[in-house]
Amino acid sequence: MQGNNFLVRHISDLIVLALSAVFVMFFFGDIVLHPSDYMFNTMGDGIKNYFTPAWYMDHNESWLIFEGMNFPKGDLFLYSDGHPALSLVMRILGVSGAEAVGVINFLILFSLFIAPFFVCRSMKLLGCPNLTAVTGAIAICALAPQIGRFAG
Repeated sequence: MQGNNFLVRHISDLIVLALSAVFVMFFFGDIVLHPSDYMFNTMGDGIKNYFTPAWYMDHNESWLIFEGMNFPKGDLFLYSDGHPALSLVMRILGVSGAEAVGVINFLILFSLFIAPFFVCRSMKLLGCPNLTAVTGAIAICALAPQIGRFAG
């Protein structure tokens, strides 16, 4: 009886997670399955945002000065748009530069999966009915303009 009550209280959360998983797999399934094999953008800032963590993992000697640009002195790592907190954690864990691309891609797509859950919960806290919260959360996240900017 306790488990049944949990299911009734959280059915909208489970539905929104299932729908967001279907959305992500439908549009980005190949990238989810092989995140290190893809780059969303290979020009301009897109390639720089892949290059910076990859260089930092494989070639940088300093923990704070990024040596992959501004030769010969380098620059403070925070200014290089290299996902500083994520790159520091990946470097501590021993992630290679090639694997860093996959981690970044996976986290981008994971955010598309998990964001509707939090939007749905927020809408329910604001008093929206379950159906409105689920459809609104999926619509808000699926129509987010940053999805169209993945490729630059």
